[in-house]
Amino acid sequence: MTLAKELNKRITIQRKSHTKDSFGGNVESWTNVGNVWAGVAPVSLTRRRQTKQGGEESVTSIPIKVRFGVDVAIDDRILFRGATYEVKQIENPGFANRVLVLTCESLPLGAI
Repeated sequence: MTLAKELNKRITIQRKSHTKDSFGGNVESWTNVGNVWAGVAPVSLTRRRQTKQGGEESVTSIPIKVRFGVDVAIDDRILFRGATYEVKQIENPGFANRVLVLTCESLPLGAI
């Protein structure tokens, strides 16, 4: 399969930024880095994890493939079909400099 056929979904990459409010405090926001073509695998892994409050939450991990050279970093966010994912890992398979595989985790609704 050609790369163009594999990367057939549009995603938005966001990066955290900090600014000062009128009182001098830090304000955290998310800035769009870009909209890129991606391959979003229909395969996902869901697991449970402990929250800081002592409860549990469900976390879904999905692999997302993008072209090599796309501006993406660990802890960036991916927006896809109304869901938000956090980039946890970036791989360059076989060091071929063809694609990057992003391992992403869903963010709970309260974290967005």
